[in-house]
Amino acid sequence: MTIKKKYIKVFLFFLFIILIIGTIYYFRPQSANDVFELKNVEKINFNVRFDEIKDSKFLNTEISGEDADYFIHLLELSKYRRVLGGTNIQSQTNAYDIVIVNKSNNYSIVINDRGYVVVEVSNSTFAP
Repeated sequence: MTIKKKYIKVFLFFLFIILIIGTIYYFRPQSANDVFELKNVEKINFNVRFDEIKDSKFLNTEISGEDADYFIHLLELSKYRRVLGGTNIQSQTNAYDIVIVNKSNNYSIVINDRGYVVVEVSNSTFAP
């Protein structure tokens, strides 16, 4: 084996190790604040309830103050993990479309019964 082939094998080995470490880091459990911004929340709107058997039902329920803080605390209790691919979680099971109104941004969150969470376009799931 020539020295050039040996260097190529060592390089590919280290590249493979870096790829494995990067993948593990990317799919690590994250806190709720890493998935969506929960600071300076003014109010939370529950807009639509999707039912797997029936059609969607428009709720238009708004919470703020201590109720919003309690709901945010519930979101912060769980860890979240990224999942591959784009999934339409509204058609799989019961789901809620929730809008969190911040001073800086509004976040649309869809949470379903199976533990999947879609924030804007980022897919995550509750980490075990």
